Amino acid sequence: MDDTQPGTDDAAPYRDLHLERPHSARMYDFFLGGKDNYRSDRDAAVKVV
Repeated sequence: MDDTQPGTDDAAPYRDLHLERPHSARMYDFFLGGKDNYRSDRDAAVKVV
């Protein structure tokens, strides 16, 4: 079994996932007390408040 999804090139499926950049959905998750966020999201969320 390989790491690619059907209909895509040979690259890994998560190659465009940039965890070092905050994302509004993960920041929202942080505001709600969720666990699906990363340091960049938490840092940006604290700056907003």
